Amino acid sequence: MLAPFSASTYALQLLADCCRGLFHLKLRPDTTVFDKDLVVETTKFGIVKPNIDHIYSGQVVGDPSSRVYGGLHNGVFEGSIQSRWGRFYVEGAHKFFARRTPFHSVMYAAEDAGIPHKGWCGVNSETTRWMQQLAVASERARKPESKPEDFYYDVDVDGKQAGKDGTDRRRAKGASRPRRTYRVCGLYVQIDHLLYRHFAQIDNDAVRTRERLSTLIAGHTARASDIYRHTDFYGVEDVRFSVHKIKINDTSNCPSKKNPFCLDKMDPTLFLLTTAKSANFDEYCLAYTWTYRDFESGVLGLAYVGNSTTNTLGVCDKNRLSAEDPSQPQRGLTRLSLNTGMVTFVNYNAYVAQAVSEITFCHEMGHNFGSPHDTPDGSPCAPGDGKGGNYIMYSHASYSRKPNNRLFSICSRGNISEVIKPMVEGKSPRENCFQGKLVGPLCGNGIVEAAEQCDCGYTEADCLEPCCYARRNSVNAPGCTLKPGKQCSPTAGPCCDKDCKLMPTTTVCSPETECREKALCTSNNASCPVGKPKGNNTVCHKGSQVCISGECAGSVCLKYGLKGCTLVGSQYNLDQKCLVACKGEDGKCREACEHPKMKAYCGVKMVPGAVCDGTRGYCDVFQKCRRSDEQGPLTRLEQALFGGKTYNTVTGYIAAHPFLSVVYFLIFVAFMVLFFRCFSVHTPSNNPHKPSRKFRETLRNPKSFFCPFGSHLRGPLDRSSGR
Repeated sequence: MLAPFSASTYALQLLADCCRGLFHLKLRPDTTVFDKDLVVETTKFGIVKPNIDHIYSGQVVGDPSSRVYGGLHNGVFEGSIQSRWGRFYVEGAHKFFARRTPFHSVMYAAEDAGIPHKGWCGVNSETTRWMQQLAVASERARKPESKPEDFYYDVDVDGKQAGKDGTDRRRAKGASRPRRTYRVCGLYVQIDHLLYRHFAQIDNDAVRTRERLSTLIAGHTARASDIYRHTDFYGVEDVRFSVHKIKINDTSNCPSKKNPFCLDKMDPTLFLLTTAKSANFDEYCLAYTWTYRDFESGVLGLAYVGNSTTNTLGVCDKNRLSAEDPSQPQRGLTRLSLNTGMVTFVNYNAYVAQAVSEITFCHEMGHNFGSPHDTPDGSPCAPGDGKGGNYIMYSHASYSRKPNNRLFSICSRGNISEVIKPMVEGKSPRENCFQGKLVGPLCGNGIVEAAEQCDCGYTEADCLEPCCYARRNSVNAPGCTLKPGKQCSPTAGPCCDKDCKLMPTTTVCSPETECREKALCTSNNASCPVGKPKGNNTVCHKGSQVCISGECAGSVCLKYGLKGCTLVGSQYNLDQKCLVACKGEDGKCREACEHPKMKAYCGVKMVPGAVCDGTRGYCDVFQKCRRSDEQGPLTRLEQALFGGKTYNTVTGYIAAHPFLSVVYFLIFVAFMVLFFRCFSVHTPSNNPHKPSRKFRETLRNPKSFFCPFGSHLRGPLDRSSGR
């Protein structure tokens, strides 16, 4: 249930049986994981307007240490919830069930996500050897004997390219650069045609598909930032990630074979190499291709491991001439961007839960930053489940039950520090591509944020008012600023009229509610102030709740010094379990009117969506207590006929008795043929002058085919006139 808190904040009430009740989420728009100049490009439509205004972050009400992040699609929340009870994920049911389900979402604890025990990361002894050879070959290709145009010039602290005046500013290994303390790694995320097609099946709409993909990207990027920025890589802290560009490859150019990712069969190594060859990613810290390709051995990801010896591969590496296969240099050189990686979202024909894909993404970026896998088993860097669990960079996935499972080991932190610390200190040939700070506001998304005066859209075609400059405008004025002579913009709030003037202070911009007084416009701002909260314990929601700090959030029992509770037990029917109940000093839960102070509350019921029967159910729209795991008769019938248990029983019998299974199948087919042949009825003609056919005429050969049955039916039907 989504209800407004204020102009820019929303409350989302979510029932989750796995976490002992309701989660009350307080959310607000959040686009900070995207760069202010985010570019979204598609193969079919070219550059398109970013669709990111559906992404929110916030907290669980009553849990200040919690963090919620996700997106709203058709009013349904999808994302992650980090709370005092653990980490939970809410994902669409369509991701996990092939058939339509009576529920739209699945909520699960991170520790319950299915993690493959085989494969998982594509970095092994063979790929490591290949990458080491590639690092040496890339270092050789960077030597002075290369052509001048093969060199890439340094970027100074202001971000301008050096060397444009003809001066060669290439630096020798170990030469000092000005120290930069920037910590934001800019990402390029490419969606291949298989992942796009998987998401496009949900809505069959290009815009909504892009929105769902942007939510997926935002969630993974936010999770990576949460993990990396809280890790001290021995002198380098607060590393974050920001998405600079999203490239979406749909299926439109696969028939022409212009898209190299459209090959039917690609192993993880070839897919990663195709990513490295696909474009020049010098503008980005890292570039990733996300796919829905089911690789052999259950591989979920692969990335180039940053090399601290040659200062090549991985984070901030530059596009250069290199051999695709260093073991076969005769095949020639090609340009490769080795600051790349890949992640897939399918594993053994099953969708990979977000809890798993997020850690896969963080793990592969750990390789880019210079960390190999944690080894050997039993060492402080790979202690096993008995000693706090394995760390993020362990070669196989670990469940979230152990404290180490979402941390970097001392070995990983040391290896990563050897790559990025000299880089940020200017003591490495590897250019520091980290940026200064993460800029949140995005001009053009229709939301007035931070220093924006207004925001009417991305282009002038989107801007439907005369007050504000669009992000891209014909006069090249700064986007999201007011036009000359205009006081305000309607996009900044309801206190601005269509003529770009502030409304008088007598204008009611927010009506009175049960818990807040009405709000009036001010003389200096287009936004509407929050109405003054009414006193605590003011009754609301038809007498079932009271106001707390301006929100209808407390039980009415609080007004009388009691505590709210729910009626539990077989002595109460479904209607009674939704009655308002209170707990007194004796600790017993009774219906509200059984308490002397609350005689007037007999029959008062809780609002739809409230928890009932302990935490095992919720009150539906008819104010009857419904179990949260309750299923309707059609769902139970479907599961009985087509559920996993029935399917396994049938397939098991077929495997054990193949001959009898074939005989039974043939008998069934013969019975169906006889049934339809004997009992088929011709559709009556719509011609009123044409008599209806008799039943015996519906049989092709009644006498020769099934004579006794036909003779038995012929007499009485023949005597009926007209049919």
